[in-house]
Amino acid sequence: MPTIVSIVRNLLARSAWIANQQGDRQRAIAGMKQVVADAPAMFDCWASLHQWCFEAKDARGSLEAAQAMVRIAPRYEYGYGCLGQARTLCKDIPAAIEAYRRAVEMNPKYEFAGNSLFDLYMKENDVKSAAATLSALRGHVQTGYVLGRAVQLDLRQRNLKAACDDFAQVCVTACESPWPVNAAADAMIKAGWKKQVGRILGKAVDRPQVHSEVASRWARWCAAEGNRGFERWIGRLIEKQWPPEKAVYAYLEALAKGRKGWRFNWFVSRSRRWLRESAFLWGSVAYGMTILRTYRRGTRWTADWRERIGAESWMLFNAAEAFWGVGNDAETAAICRYAVEMPKSSDGIASRHAVTHKLHYLLLAALAVKQNDLSAAQNLMQHVNSNGLDPDYSFVAAMVQAVLEMEAAEQANRAAAFRQVGNRIDNARRKYAAFPNEPARRRLYRRCLWQVARRRGGLAALGWYIARWMGS
Repeated sequence: MPTIVSIVRNLLARSAWIANQQGDRQRAIAGMKQVVADAPAMFDCWASLHQWCFEAKDARGSLEAAQAMVRIAPRYEYGYGCLGQARTLCKDIPAAIEAYRRAVEMNPKYEFAGNSLFDLYMKENDVKSAAATLSALRGHVQTGYVLGRAVQLDLRQRNLKAACDDFAQVCVTACESPWPVNAAADAMIKAGWKKQVGRILGKAVDRPQVHSEVASRWARWCAAEGNRGFERWIGRLIEKQWPPEKAVYAYLEALAKGRKGWRFNWFVSRSRRWLRESAFLWGSVAYGMTILRTYRRGTRWTADWRERIGAESWMLFNAAEAFWGVGNDAETAAICRYAVEMPKSSDGIASRHAVTHKLHYLLLAALAVKQNDLSAAQNLMQHVNSNGLDPDYSFVAAMVQAVLEMEAAEQANRAAAFRQVGNRIDNARRKYAAFPNEPARRRLYRRCLWQVARRRGGLAALGWYIARWMGS
């Protein structure tokens, strides 16, 4: 029968686990440390503590937990696998290799330790030991992770035929992760065998057991190489079944990011009917048009956003970008207001919806600043975390915050505030390389310059405004 002490201990461990699930890793670590301090023989608690510390890049905490696991269960290979992880984080590579080697000796089927040991040997350029490790592992395990590493080894040994054979096998080996396909393809391209990559992917794409990443990787390869094989394949496929949407998204994105606008527009024009039948593909096209900055095309493509059943926040944001780009602030605001009222993702996992949700608020704040509604802009910016924003949106946030700071400054401190705000505006403008190609951001910049200069007042501020306006 459990005692009061054990019940309390289990509740503390459960509370730490919940804190980690909620994203409060520091509270989770602190809670679990309290548990193991009172009960140092609880292997599972040490295991959780190791994983959380490892993810938090806490090398010392991770090592302490892994060492405790080995002490508690010296014949269990999992503890040595965690010890190898911790020692790698501590940058003690020889000790990490020894820990992984012990784990593999205990259980030759322990794939994580075998793969990690192989990776360290390759990093240390010990190809002989890496080959021996992989050979032993392949005797027990034939997953995509192992086969992807086999391709890397084949190429290091300059065995192109074996690399091609193993890559072809990777393409038809089931795996939830895209890593095997991409790691193998990247290794072959880096070794100079780009054409072979396209040929193998193109042959594999129609095979019954093909990995889900193959079509997407082939799409990106075709886009980069100017090869129309993917388009022909999609054309044939659409007559029989619906195409793989992620692969089409990958193709559109690769064309747009590769600045191949004419190919992008030609493909969209030819495939318009079925691209518009899917909300996901409709949004994918809008995303590509945003990358290419073809905003007028974007407004025509997304003009039906109100009727789009299934449109997600990230799709609508590209519609908002298009209308903002052509100066239609009213439609931009309508889209953003609609998007922020949409329910957030219910799975609790960070998604494109969560990321773009704050960007809708940011655009609404920028529009409020343009209309001199600074109270609304201040409230909207409370939903925006400026950390980690892409350059396009860091610039917008900097402009909005500059005006809000100037508005908040006391009259007696306006001169000092103006100097600080002006320097930040100049730095933001200097760092934003895409500024000349972004009409909406140029309009916002000019409006914010005027808002700041007006609040400072005087001929010097007017001259500051005119000089920067003319330079934009």
